[in-house]
Amino acid sequence: RVRAAVDRGRSSEGARGGRRATMGVAASAAAIAEAAGPADAHSGLRVGYRVLQVQRGSPGEAAGLVSFFDFLIAANGTRLDEESDLFGRMVAAAVAAGDALTLDVYNSKAAAMRTVQLRPAPGESWGGTGFLGLFIRFDTYVGAHGNVLAVSEVEAGSPAAAAGLRAGEDWLLGGRDGAFDSPAALGEWLRARLGRVGVPLYVYNRERDGVREVLLDLSVATDGLGAVVTHGKLHELPNTHTRGHTEYAVTAPAAPYPPPPPAAAASAAVP
Repeated sequence: RVRAAVDRGRSSEGARGGRRATMGVAASAAAIAEAAGPADAHSGLRVGYRVLQVQRGSPGEAAGLVSFFDFLIAANGTRLDEESDLFGRMVAAAVAAGDALTLDVYNSKAAAMRTVQLRPAPGESWGGTGFLGLFIRFDTYVGAHGNVLAVSEVEAGSPAAAAGLRAGEDWLLGGRDGAFDSPAALGEWLRARLGRVGVPLYVYNRERDGVREVLLDLSVATDGLGAVVTHGKLHELPNTHTRGHTEYAVTAPAAPYPPPPPAAAASAAVP
Protein backbone atom coordinates (compact mmCIF):
# COMPACT_ATOMS: atom_id res chain seq x y z
CA ARG A 1 0.00 0.00 0.00
CA VAL A 2 1.17 3.51 -0.77
CA ARG A 3 -0.91 6.20 0.85
CA ALA A 4 -0.28 9.72 -0.34
CA ALA A 5 -0.41 12.98 1.56
CA VAL A 6 -0.41 16.37 -0.13
CA ASP A 7 0.19 19.83 1.25
CA ARG A 8 -3.47 20.51 2.02
CA GLY A 9 -4.36 17.13 3.47
CA ARG A 10 -4.46 13.42 2.78
CA SER A 11 -5.45 11.89 -0.54
CA SER A 12 -6.40 8.27 -1.15
CA GLU A 13 -5.50 8.27 -4.83
CA GLY A 14 -1.72 8.01 -4.40
CA ALA A 15 -1.03 4.53 -5.75
CA ARG A 16 -4.09 4.00 -7.91
CA GLY A 17 -4.99 7.29 -9.49
CA GLY A 18 -3.88 10.82 -10.17
CA ARG A 19 -1.46 12.04 -12.82
CA ARG A 20 -0.08 9.31 -15.03
CA ALA A 21 3.61 8.57 -14.48
CA THR A 22 6.18 9.37 -17.13
CA MET A 23 9.28 7.95 -15.45
CA GLY A 24 11.26 5.54 -17.55
CA VAL A 25 10.15 7.13 -20.82
CA ALA A 26 12.86 9.19 -22.50
CA ALA A 27 11.24 12.35 -23.83
CA SER A 28 12.67 13.99 -26.95
CA ALA A 29 15.11 16.84 -26.55
CA ALA A 30 12.65 19.19 -28.24
CA ALA A 31 9.84 18.26 -25.87
CA ILE A 32 12.07 18.70 -22.82
CA ALA A 33 13.39 22.04 -24.03
CA GLU A 34 9.84 23.25 -24.71
CA ALA A 35 8.71 22.20 -21.24
CA ALA A 36 11.72 23.91 -19.68
CA GLY A 37 10.73 27.25 -21.11
CA PRO A 38 12.96 30.14 -22.21
CA ALA A 39 16.65 30.37 -21.41
CA ASP A 40 17.60 31.54 -17.92
CA ALA A 41 20.51 33.57 -16.60
CA HIS A 42 22.82 30.55 -16.95
CA SER A 43 22.57 30.42 -20.74
CA GLY A 44 19.56 28.15 -20.69
CA LEU A 45 21.17 25.31 -18.74
CA ARG A 46 17.92 23.49 -18.11
CA VAL A 47 18.62 20.08 -19.67
CA GLY A 48 21.40 17.55 -19.52
CA TYR A 49 22.12 13.94 -18.63
CA ARG A 50 20.73 13.00 -15.25
CA VAL A 51 22.90 10.61 -13.24
CA LEU A 52 20.63 7.78 -12.09
CA GLN A 53 23.21 5.30 -10.87
CA VAL A 54 26.88 5.53 -9.92
CA GLN A 55 28.63 2.16 -9.69
CA ARG A 56 30.82 1.44 -6.72
CA GLY A 57 34.53 2.03 -7.39
CA SER A 58 33.83 3.61 -10.79
CA PRO A 59 35.36 6.70 -12.40
CA GLY A 60 31.99 8.38 -11.80
CA GLU A 61 32.22 7.71 -8.07
CA ALA A 62 35.83 8.93 -8.01
CA ALA A 63 34.63 12.19 -9.57
CA GLY A 64 32.10 12.63 -6.75
CA LEU A 65 28.96 12.34 -8.88
CA VAL A 66 25.71 11.94 -6.95
CA SER A 67 22.84 9.70 -8.00
CA PHE A 68 19.62 11.52 -8.98
CA PHE A 69 20.76 15.00 -7.95
CA ASP A 70 23.52 15.55 -10.52
CA PHE A 71 22.98 16.52 -14.17
CA LEU A 72 25.84 16.50 -16.70
CA ILE A 73 25.45 19.86 -18.48
CA ALA A 74 28.64 20.18 -20.55
CA ALA A 75 31.80 18.23 -21.38
CA ASN A 76 35.08 19.96 -22.24
CA GLY A 77 33.14 23.16 -22.81
CA THR A 78 30.64 21.56 -25.21
CA ARG A 79 27.03 21.92 -24.14
CA LEU A 80 25.10 18.63 -23.78
CA ASP A 81 21.77 20.15 -24.73
CA GLU A 82 20.37 17.37 -26.90
CA GLU A 83 20.14 13.61 -26.78
CA SER A 84 22.68 12.22 -29.24
CA ASP A 85 25.84 10.11 -29.44
CA LEU A 86 28.05 13.17 -28.92
CA PHE A 87 28.83 12.49 -25.26
CA GLY A 88 29.54 8.82 -25.97
CA ARG A 89 31.99 9.79 -28.71
CA MET A 90 33.71 12.24 -26.36
CA VAL A 91 34.07 9.52 -23.73
CA ALA A 92 35.54 7.06 -26.27
CA ALA A 93 38.00 9.69 -27.49
CA ALA A 94 39.10 10.43 -23.93
CA VAL A 95 39.69 6.72 -23.26
CA ALA A 96 41.76 6.38 -26.44
CA ALA A 97 43.88 9.41 -25.55
CA GLY A 98 44.11 8.60 -21.84
CA ASP A 99 42.62 11.99 -21.01
CA ALA A 100 40.12 13.20 -18.43
CA LEU A 101 36.87 14.96 -19.27
CA THR A 102 36.05 18.29 -17.69
CA LEU A 103 32.35 18.17 -16.82
CA ASP A 104 30.05 21.00 -15.83
CA VAL A 105 27.59 19.47 -13.38
CA TYR A 106 24.36 20.97 -12.06
CA ASN A 107 23.17 19.68 -8.69
CA SER A 108 19.39 20.04 -8.42
CA LYS A 109 19.38 19.70 -4.63
CA ALA A 110 21.93 22.44 -4.00
CA ALA A 111 20.75 24.45 -7.05
CA ALA A 112 24.41 25.00 -7.91
CA MET A 113 26.90 24.32 -10.69
CA ARG A 114 30.35 22.78 -10.20
CA THR A 115 33.15 21.46 -12.38
CA VAL A 116 34.58 17.97 -11.97
CA GLN A 117 37.33 15.96 -13.65
CA LEU A 118 36.18 12.55 -14.84
CA ARG A 119 38.73 10.10 -16.24
CA PRO A 120 37.00 7.30 -18.20
CA ALA A 121 38.49 3.83 -17.99
CA PRO A 122 37.52 0.35 -19.24
CA GLY A 123 35.32 -1.54 -16.82
CA GLU A 124 37.85 -4.34 -16.33
CA SER A 125 40.29 -1.82 -14.87
CA TRP A 126 37.97 -0.86 -12.01
CA GLY A 127 35.78 -3.96 -11.68
CA GLY A 128 32.54 -2.74 -13.20
CA THR A 129 30.71 -2.02 -16.44
CA GLY A 130 31.41 0.70 -18.98
CA PHE A 131 33.93 3.52 -19.16
CA LEU A 132 32.24 5.75 -16.58
CA GLY A 133 30.28 3.41 -14.32
CA LEU A 134 27.21 5.60 -14.76
CA PHE A 135 23.64 5.08 -15.85
CA ILE A 136 22.38 8.38 -17.25
CA ARG A 137 19.20 9.62 -18.90
CA PHE A 138 18.59 12.82 -20.85
CA ASP A 139 16.24 14.93 -18.76
CA THR A 140 15.36 18.41 -17.58
CA TYR A 141 16.33 19.67 -14.15
CA VAL A 142 13.30 21.97 -14.05
CA GLY A 143 11.24 20.81 -11.07
CA ALA A 144 13.70 18.04 -10.21
CA HIS A 145 14.14 19.36 -6.66
CA GLY A 146 10.44 18.72 -5.97
CA ASN A 147 10.23 15.31 -7.67
CA VAL A 148 10.80 13.42 -4.43
CA LEU A 149 8.52 11.66 -1.96
CA ALA A 150 9.00 12.20 1.78
CA VAL A 151 8.42 9.14 3.97
CA SER A 152 6.06 10.20 6.77
CA GLU A 153 4.94 6.80 8.11
CA VAL A 154 6.31 3.25 7.90
CA GLU A 155 4.09 0.30 8.74
CA ALA A 156 5.51 -2.43 10.98
CA GLY A 157 6.25 -5.65 9.12
CA SER A 158 6.00 -3.99 5.70
CA PRO A 159 8.52 -4.10 2.82
CA ALA A 160 9.34 -0.47 3.70
CA ALA A 161 10.19 -1.44 7.29
CA ALA A 162 12.24 -4.46 6.18
CA ALA A 163 14.25 -2.22 3.84
CA GLY A 164 15.02 0.18 6.68
CA LEU A 165 13.03 3.20 5.49
CA ARG A 166 12.79 5.87 8.19
CA ALA A 167 9.81 8.11 8.74
CA GLY A 168 10.68 11.79 8.98
CA GLU A 169 14.22 11.29 7.66
CA ASP A 170 13.98 9.57 4.28
CA TRP A 171 12.92 10.75 0.83
CA LEU A 172 12.27 8.30 -2.01
CA LEU A 173 14.09 9.40 -5.17
CA GLY A 174 13.40 6.66 -7.72
CA GLY A 175 14.51 3.38 -9.22
CA ARG A 176 17.22 2.60 -11.73
CA ASP A 177 14.92 3.63 -14.57
CA GLY A 178 13.97 7.10 -13.40
CA ALA A 179 12.71 9.43 -10.69
CA PHE A 180 9.32 9.46 -8.96
CA ASP A 181 7.44 12.63 -9.88
CA SER A 182 4.33 11.79 -7.82
CA PRO A 183 2.89 9.17 -5.44
CA ALA A 184 1.00 7.81 -8.45
CA ALA A 185 4.31 7.17 -10.24
CA LEU A 186 5.59 5.28 -7.19
CA GLY A 187 2.41 3.20 -7.08
CA GLU A 188 2.71 2.30 -10.75
CA TRP A 189 6.40 1.45 -10.32
CA LEU A 190 5.62 -0.85 -7.36
CA ARG A 191 2.75 -2.64 -9.08
CA ALA A 192 5.03 -3.50 -11.99
CA ARG A 193 7.47 -5.18 -9.57
CA LEU A 194 5.20 -7.05 -7.14
CA GLY A 195 6.44 -10.57 -6.53
CA ARG A 196 10.11 -9.68 -7.00
CA VAL A 197 13.00 -9.78 -4.53
CA GLY A 198 15.90 -7.34 -4.36
CA VAL A 199 14.21 -4.43 -6.13
CA PRO A 200 16.63 -1.44 -6.01
CA LEU A 201 15.25 1.83 -4.64
CA TYR A 202 17.26 5.03 -4.12
CA VAL A 203 16.69 6.94 -0.91
CA TYR A 204 18.00 10.22 0.47
CA ASN A 205 18.47 10.47 4.24
CA ARG A 206 18.47 13.90 5.86
CA GLU A 207 20.49 12.94 8.95
CA ARG A 208 23.32 11.36 6.95
CA ASP A 209 22.92 13.83 4.05
CA GLY A 210 23.54 11.00 1.66
CA VAL A 211 21.94 8.76 -0.94
CA ARG A 212 21.68 5.03 -0.36
CA GLU A 213 20.36 2.10 -2.34
CA VAL A 214 17.95 -0.24 -0.56
CA LEU A 215 16.65 -3.56 -1.88
CA LEU A 216 12.92 -4.14 -1.52
CA ASP A 217 11.45 -7.57 -0.95
CA LEU A 218 8.12 -7.46 -2.77
CA SER A 219 7.77 -11.24 -3.01
CA VAL A 220 5.00 -11.38 -0.39
CA ALA A 221 3.71 -7.82 -0.76
CA THR A 222 0.12 -7.79 -1.94
CA ASP A 223 -0.51 -4.10 -1.32
CA GLY A 224 2.70 -2.28 -2.19
CA LEU A 225 5.29 -0.60 0.00
CA GLY A 226 3.54 -0.25 3.35
CA ALA A 227 4.30 3.44 3.87
CA VAL A 228 2.73 6.88 3.74
CA VAL A 229 4.57 9.27 1.44
CA THR A 230 4.10 13.01 1.11
CA HIS A 231 4.65 15.20 -1.90
CA GLY A 232 4.62 18.94 -2.54
CA LYS A 233 6.26 22.22 -1.58
CA LEU A 234 6.14 21.52 2.15
CA HIS A 235 8.00 18.23 1.70
CA GLU A 236 10.91 19.17 -0.55
CA LEU A 237 14.51 18.31 0.22
CA PRO A 238 16.78 20.53 2.32
CA ASN A 239 18.71 22.81 -0.03
CA THR A 240 22.26 21.58 0.61
CA HIS A 241 24.94 19.91 -1.49
CA THR A 242 24.93 16.18 -0.82
CA ARG A 243 28.27 14.41 -0.54
CA GLY A 244 29.36 12.53 -3.62
CA HIS A 245 28.89 8.97 -2.46
CA THR A 246 26.10 6.43 -2.75
CA GLU A 247 25.84 3.59 -0.25
CA TYR A 248 24.85 0.39 -2.04
CA ALA A 249 23.04 -2.56 -0.52
CA VAL A 250 24.67 -5.94 -1.06
CA THR A 251 21.73 -7.89 0.34
CA ALA A 252 18.38 -6.75 1.66
CA PRO A 253 18.97 -5.48 5.22
CA ALA A 254 17.45 -7.53 8.01
CA ALA A 255 17.20 -4.50 10.30
CA PRO A 256 16.39 -0.80 9.78
CA TYR A 257 19.22 1.26 8.26
CA PRO A 258 20.94 2.58 10.27
CA PRO A 259 19.50 0.80 13.36
CA PRO A 260 17.55 3.47 15.29
CA PRO A 261 17.46 3.64 19.09
CA PRO A 262 14.51 1.70 20.63
CA ALA A 263 12.37 4.81 21.20
CA ALA A 264 12.83 6.01 17.61
CA ALA A 265 12.03 2.57 16.25
CA ALA A 266 8.78 2.44 18.17
CA SER A 267 7.66 5.87 17.00
CA ALA A 268 8.66 5.30 13.37
CA ALA A 269 6.65 2.12 12.85
CA VAL A 270 2.96 2.82 12.34
CA PRO A 271 0.67 -0.20 12.16
